[in-house]
Amino acid sequence: MATSSWVTPEQLGEELHVPATAYKVVQAAGAANELVASLVGSNADPNSNRQKMAALLTAIDVYQAVTAPGGEAVLSDMTIMPSRTGAALATRTMGLLGPDVPLECG
Repeated sequence: MATSSWVTPEQLGEELHVPATAYKVVQAAGAANELVASLVGSNADPNSNRQKMAALLTAIDVYQAVTAPGGEAVLSDMTIMPSRTGAALATRTMGLLGPDVPLECG
């Protein structure tokens, strides 16, 4: 699946006050973009402020989860899926993306 880019490592690095080229920053931005893309599916819109905010908040949470002591919500390989996210992260992300998440039939 082609992943749209809602948050870049540069944006994330600026928000976190860390180098944008740091491995964990690049990986967190990529993981957030993949999560948002998987949730919104064909409704993906890189210009949507709602989707951008969801990706940025997710990227910040992912970065903090892997850098904080005891942070285990995201595996060291930066894999993030709804089944691996904490309840608070999943709720915030879905709250922002709710109107963009397609309803499943059947």
